[in-house]
Amino acid sequence: ILDEDPEVREAAASALAEVTDAHVDPLLFNAAEDSNASVVSAAIGALVHREHPASFSLLSDKAKKADPLRWRLTRDLVVLSPETGHRDVLPFLIGMAKEHASADVRGAAFETLVQLDDRDHRDLILAQLAEGLYDRSYGAREQAAYALGELGDKRARLLLEGRAQIEAYPQVLRAISQALANL
Repeated sequence: ILDEDPEVREAAASALAEVTDAHVDPLLFNAAEDSNASVVSAAIGALVHREHPASFSLLSDKAKKADPLRWRLTRDLVVLSPETGHRDVLPFLIGMAKEHASADVRGAAFETLVQLDDRDHRDLILAQLAEGLYDRSYGAREQAAYALGELGDKRARLLLEGRAQIEAYPQVLRAISQALANL
């Protein structure tokens, strides 16, 4: 995990996920500060896999403070967040969906919201995905449409049909069509 080669550090961090000794936790926390985004992602993923109680806080902090040029790291952390089982995953994902500068991160947040399968907050998730249909990026709108289809909520039909009436991008229209077919 201290090797000069980032691919070796990344592999080591991933492998440490399976070690049951708590003495590896400081190594993973140090690796979470690595200059290489793949190493950071692997280290945080290992902490999540090990069910470390601080894994969500670390993940959330890294995602919120990541350099905008490291959007892939933030996207990976967004996708990983439900695995923490933390009670603040839903607000974290909604925040990423609403506020992140990267359309890829916002799109990943839309897709990940559906994976929560949170029946108690289905209305909130539906509302966030509906808002996503009007995102400034066609890529994020596309992801929101696919996510609405995956949500399986019949109320999504009206939202998708309404967006289809004004959408100009073929990619989004295809996603809407597929989402409607899934409902």
